Amino acid sequence: MLINISLFFLIISGLAALLFLIIRKLPILRITNPSEVSKFEQQNVRLQLIANRLKRQFIKIRQRLFNRSNNNFHNAVNSTKSILHKLNELEDFLKQALDEKNSPQRTIADYLAEAEIALKKEDYEKAEKFYLEVIKLDKRQLSAYHGLGEVYLEQRDYESAREVYEFLLRHGRAAASSIGMARAATGQGRLEEARDEYINALQLTSVVQPRLELADIFRQLGDYNQAIKYLKEALKIEPQNPKILDFYIEVSILNGQPNEARRALESLKQANPDNQKIAEFAREIRILEDKQKPQKVLRKKRSTNFGLPVGKK
Repeated sequence: MLINISLFFLIISGLAALLFLIIRKLPILRITNPSEVSKFEQQNVRLQLIANRLKRQFIKIRQRLFNRSNNNFHNAVNSTKSILHKLNELEDFLKQALDEKNSPQRTIADYLAEAEIALKKEDYEKAEKFYLEVIKLDKRQLSAYHGLGEVYLEQRDYESAREVYEFLLRHGRAAASSIGMARAATGQGRLEEARDEYINALQLTSVVQPRLELADIFRQLGDYNQAIKYLKEALKIEPQNPKILDFYIEVSILNGQPNEARRALESLKQANPDNQKIAEFAREIRILEDKQKPQKVLRKKRSTNFGLPVGKK
């Protein structure tokens, strides 16, 4: 019983110290640039949540101490450890808040640069965090929304990506919006919808990549003629691009066009002579050509004796 009472007073003292720490530190957080008020309001909310959790934990422990005075010592120690853990959590949070206050202010350009680096490293959670920081600072920074859409596409969060691209559409980024919506639809297996979005986008941009993606949609739909059409558009923009030539050869073979495939193969040999698929493409083209060669029909010579025995000369 004496141990329980001692622990009770220890917890009361800890809670009092905690409240003193909060009261002491919060004014430091409030003495900030007025433009940062909203940011620190969010931190204060988190701080309040932690404090509320501590209060609830304290009430539970106090109830246990009064209702289970004959409980063993280890239960009381575990409860005390839980309180100490929460105190450490609050201390870490306050330290982080003060570090943020004392660190140099980062600009929108800083956040965008860090987001792009994180995106290239495929650290999508960090990239999302930085893009959201940009949006907090400037809700009209459309490049951040564009980056956020890419993050959600990479995470296969297609519904969130669609919301971002719908926002971009409402703010005048029709081409980027259509391409993003097309990619989201492709990820969800809605190929016809993706096809239509890509076609809309290509009226507004001369970029190669969406043309390749649209050609791939037509390939999946089995419309090889349309796939070749958009691959030809891509080749007009980048005639020596090995990736486009590779894809063009593949679709030409599927479409039964060995001459088109062979012309593209010659271009591929010049653009990328070390391409390991050249020999395989050449073999597939030869097979296709052999299949399309006219077959010689051997006809038997018609008999003119009408079944009569042939006399010896």
